[in-house]
Amino acid sequence: MTSEPERKKARTDHKDSLTVVQDRVKELQDNILALKEEYPELEYINQSRLHSCLDEAFVKYKSEQSKLENDRHCPLYKLPNEILQKCFEFVGDKSYLFTALVSKKFHEAYKAQFDSIKDEPWFVVRKNSGVFTSKFVSKQKTNNGKLTSYRYGACSTSSAKYCVETCCKTQDEKDQIFIAGAVNGNIEILEYALEEGHDLLPIIAHSSLEGWENKYEKSGIARIAKEGHLHVLKHLYEKVNFRMGVQLASYGAIGIGRLDIIEWLDGIDCFQEKHDGDFCAEASSYGHVYIFKWLIERGYNPAESDQYNILKLRDREFLDYCLSEEVEFEEYAINSIADAEEDVEFAEYCQEKGLKMTPSAYFNAIKSGSLEMVKFLHRSGIPWNDSLTADAVQEKEFDILKFARENNCPWHPKTSSCAAECCDLKILQYLHTHGCPWHPDTFKKFILGEKPTAKVFRFLHENGCPWDKYFSWSILRVESISLLQCLHESGLPYENDLLALALNFRWFDGVKYIIESEMKCERPTDLGTVIAPGNFECHNFEILKYLKSTGMEWGSRESLDDMSALILIASSCKFDDKFEVFKWAIESGYPFDERYDTLHILTGHFHFRLDVMKYLLSKNCPGAEYCFEYAIENQQVEIVKFLYESHDFKQRSFFDMAFREWFKDPSNQQKREILAYLQRQGCPQSSTFDDHDYVYVDYD
Repeated sequence: MTSEPERKKARTDHKDSLTVVQDRVKELQDNILALKEEYPELEYINQSRLHSCLDEAFVKYKSEQSKLENDRHCPLYKLPNEILQKCFEFVGDKSYLFTALVSKKFHEAYKAQFDSIKDEPWFVVRKNSGVFTSKFVSKQKTNNGKLTSYRYGACSTSSAKYCVETCCKTQDEKDQIFIAGAVNGNIEILEYALEEGHDLLPIIAHSSLEGWENKYEKSGIARIAKEGHLHVLKHLYEKVNFRMGVQLASYGAIGIGRLDIIEWLDGIDCFQEKHDGDFCAEASSYGHVYIFKWLIERGYNPAESDQYNILKLRDREFLDYCLSEEVEFEEYAINSIADAEEDVEFAEYCQEKGLKMTPSAYFNAIKSGSLEMVKFLHRSGIPWNDSLTADAVQEKEFDILKFARENNCPWHPKTSSCAAECCDLKILQYLHTHGCPWHPDTFKKFILGEKPTAKVFRFLHENGCPWDKYFSWSILRVESISLLQCLHESGLPYENDLLALALNFRWFDGVKYIIESEMKCERPTDLGTVIAPGNFECHNFEILKYLKSTGMEWGSRESLDDMSALILIASSCKFDDKFEVFKWAIESGYPFDERYDTLHILTGHFHFRLDVMKYLLSKNCPGAEYCFEYAIENQQVEIVKFLYESHDFKQRSFFDMAFREWFKDPSNQQKREILAYLQRQGCPQSSTFDDHDYVYVDYD
């Protein structure tokens, strides 16, 4: 083990070496830039060589640093198993450790410390968020382990070999180690796979790895290129001679700006299909100008989507190059120049080059919140956009709105409604003061907008904003008591079915305010009308109790068109606990009707729950005999026993019914149990049964 002074010295040396490398890289870059100015033809050459040289230097540097760090610390392989086991004592057998891919020795020490896990499956493969991961588990928690990416296991060749030979049970698990090794740039793992006879072509050309943000990177070959491992690509091409998915590698290389990889891919005819204009889009979207130029010189034409990317770079030299290559820019792309918040100079440069913006560019400038860009567009003689005032209000750009109005920009008809939707009193006051006409939907947009307030409501009403009585439903929809109070106090008209709408929305506070403030509108006659389908339908327990407290009764059945309120409650799915509402209705005076509110009908809506039946019988619900018949027909054993013991059901017809049901299906256990129960209870049997019709069955 190393001492604290040694560790501090190692960290200091490490930082110093990093500084030296950074200084050296900067010096090389300065020299390259100086050479480029003197010899422009070196541009493509140095791009190719620079990446390769820097990669080689970086790998060598990291290797030296790792070796230095290992020399200053005690490696795992030098530790005896006894010490490793002592370390594990402080961890416990319930922790999930990355033991296998650290080293075989580490794993063996772990198993030696915790004998209980020797025969347990500890390596599991599953998908987590679309990415294959390895899962290391102990005995007691085989379902919830810590998930570790395969990529960590494929950094070391020896640990990857150990994992493949010892841990991986299926070919798919092994393939994931191989593809991770390739993505990590480890050729030795791939050579090991080939020596063992594994087929690398399927996993390289079309890997099952998922979860990459870019659809083109779902294949292993694209991911390798994305990581910049040209040496791996060359090795695979030499050993496997892959062709499938090779174009996908180009997207990865373009994305990271690796011209050396692109040139190598071009050398193996990857770029033969000139129709694929997505290459240009990839280069322009990442801002790799030199790659974009390379593609143009080889006959690729940028697609319409590339035009926006080109202008988004704000690179004058690149723009000049595109114009010299006669790249045509569409109107929407030219107008995107106004997206830049304060880059007016680039907009002026584009205008000098003949890229003329149109009135639609004002919208882009407003979206970016750039007053200076709006001023430039106006100064350039571009007419005002018809929707400018509405757009400025919608985006809450008050300064742009004032500038436009001061320079004779016309009002858009929807300007006031946009301001109302934003609920911005300051802008509304400005609009009204400067003669902006009210839009017919202004009040409605305000109510349904962002945080409507009573103050804005009163301002609109007091300053002549048009109101329609049908806007009142919007207040109920947003459930605002303050707006409902403003509506009532202002004397504005509202819909006659205002209370009905509040009941439909099940808005308790709104219903209470409308009733207690005596707002003039249609009202339900009784509680049954509120339960029944129609204008006042409301299945809210709190509202029903409130209406009952105001003196509203259940009313007659005629008001419900011969429907039962109890059945409506029992069949509703809107009550949190419909049985609680059901009991409240009975106890609050709802009368049973012998035609509709029978025991078997009401309990049927509760799936013949025994507690519901007992409650209804305690309230003298009619129709118990019909419920008994239904229970026999539907094999409700507990209900048959309960009704027989609590009521005088000694009629022969019940036994006959039970026998006939059993005779239809003698193997039915519930039917056998009901018939046996009635026999044991001495239920009378019909004298019409002959000996050959009836056979006594002993079920005991």
